[in-house]
Amino acid sequence: MTIIRQYSLPNCKLILHGLSSPTDNTSETRPRLSRLMNAECHFVGYPQPIVGGKEFFECLLQRVSQYAQEFLSGVSHPPSANTAAEVPMVELRRLDSNLHRLIVRNTPLDGDSQMKTDPTSPVELDLTTVQLFDLVEAVDQFFADSGTLPELSLQLKAIPKRYTKAEQSVTQRAIPVAVGVSGLAIAAIALFALPVPEVRRPLEPNPQESTETQSLSETERPPSAGQSPPQGVNTDTEGENTTIGEPGATIGQSNLQPNLVSPPSIDDPQEIERLQRELFAQINQAWVARINRTLVYRVTVASDGKIIDYEAVEDVTPEEEAPIPLSELRFQQVGPDPAEPQADMMVIFNHPAGPLEVRPWEN
Repeated sequence: MTIIRQYSLPNCKLILHGLSSPTDNTSETRPRLSRLMNAECHFVGYPQPIVGGKEFFECLLQRVSQYAQEFLSGVSHPPSANTAAEVPMVELRRLDSNLHRLIVRNTPLDGDSQMKTDPTSPVELDLTTVQLFDLVEAVDQFFADSGTLPELSLQLKAIPKRYTKAEQSVTQRAIPVAVGVSGLAIAAIALFALPVPEVRRPLEPNPQESTETQSLSETERPPSAGQSPPQGVNTDTEGENTTIGEPGATIGQSNLQPNLVSPPSIDDPQEIERLQRELFAQINQAWVARINRTLVYRVTVASDGKIIDYEAVEDVTPEEEAPIPLSELRFQQVGPDPAEPQADMMVIFNHPAGPLEVRPWEN
């Protein structure tokens, strides 16, 4: 029985044609695709798809995953010893910040296809970053589908530290240390040269001042009943409501500016769609552990795509939240920036290991 699996995104569609194995359980409602016969990759703007067999599909999975990791991390993967001298069947090259070239070599296609290739004329497609990450999301959905080619899995391994680029040289990193030690030595010398401050004992109170203070207190004491107030003393109480500052401004009526300003929200649909794809890419790359149940989070992102804050929609225990990478991806903001636009997204971590869903938050 022929089985078709389709993974559709707005700008990319991945279609797999295959057969099920005779040893598979036929009582399952969704049959398992165990043998791949044909793979099609459609892109918006290109009328003809890229078609190939199992070798083409495996090369496409490996190269797309590797290129997406290089694009997001900025660290290039070192070529292996076995494939360094070979020309890859599928290749991705970065043309600029928003354009990527997909090259496919030696792909057998139908005779009517306009994208038929041979070793000397490979297929070249220029993809935008949005189309590229739609392809990455389609590949991720395939890996999360346990009923399709279960023997294929994404192999991740750490890159040796020698391939990473140092941000600063050893000399530049040593300059602040040397300046700090020199400044500390100069400050110690300057403090050593300062004279010891003289300690003065407090003066004893003057008895004459105490007598004068007592006389003034007796003079200012209010007269008792039946006594007339001294001359020159105004007993009018109409001026009890004193003012401070400018005329007409009483205590407690100063104009105060609010300390908290709500940040503006992002309402542009294209901007929200861009943030949705960038948030999906960075969370999907960092999420590798399985979870016990489906978890839903409300994630707040800034206009540049960084995660500002997040909260679980339902109560989540620390053990359940441990596999979720949101705490590692959260941007540690030094000070408040109320003027920066923000957008809320709903992130759904489906049990047990995907697929991941990111959609705009609906109030």
